[in-house]
Order: sequence, then C-alpha cells, then structure tokens
Amino acid sequence: MPSWGHIAVVFVGGGLGSALRFFLSAYIVSRAGAGFPLATLGINVVGSFFIGIVVALAGERIHALSESGRFFLAVGFCGGFTTFSTFSLEILTMLQSGKIGLAGIYIALSLLGCVLGTALGLGLVYWWWKNFIPEV
Repeated sequence: MPSWGHIAVVFVGGGLGSALRFFLSAYIVSRAGAGFPLATLGINVVGSFFIGIVVALAGERIHALSESGRFFLAVGFCGGFTTFSTFSLEILTMLQSGKIGLAGIYIALSLLGCVLGTALGLGLVYWWWKNFIPEV
C-alpha cells in the first residue's frame, strides 16, 4: 500500500502535468490548427522522452532520484502530462469520419515516436552520466 506522502506527490505531479498538457495543447492547436492531432502526438512523444530520463535517473545504474521523486515525476507528472485516452478518442473520431489512412499514420507515428522517445531519454541520461558525472 502506498504511503500518504507518495499519494500526495503523485497528486501534485499529476496536477502540474495535466495543467502543462492543457496549456501546450491549446497553444499548439492555436498555432498548427486542429486538422491533425499534433498536440497530443507531440505531448505524448515528449512525455515518453521525459519518462525515459526519469526512469534512467531513478534506476539501479544511476540512482540519482529518490522514490518520492520518481513517483512525483514518472507516475504523477508524466501520467498527467501524457494522455492515452485522448489518443484513443482521436483515433476513433478519425475512423468514424472515414479517415482510415490518417488514423493509421497517427497510430504508427505515436507508437514509434513514443518508444523512440523513451529510448532516447534513457540513452541520453546514461551517456551523460557516463561522460560527465564523476564516479564517487
């Protein structure tokens, strides 16, 4: 059972992540339009990159992030920032309006972008840590 402290940091992180997603989505749609769900795609790829960084920092190799920090950033912030439910709704809307090809492109870009984003986040931290952080 998680502690109340962990629940609190997840709650705060989730609120911050959700607020940032809301702001960025509105900004991206105001600039790029709503024809393609670029805001959700971009946020999910960036969130995947960021969770890769968090997991690398919290993992056994580096262990530079506390358990509370990991809960705040990975579970709370990234959980609030990224959104699979919006992704699913946008795909369903495309399919219902006959945009099957566009839905397929969006699915492929999302999956590839998010997996690559996570891998790049992990790799970046491991590379940075190995090359720029002196061993203790």
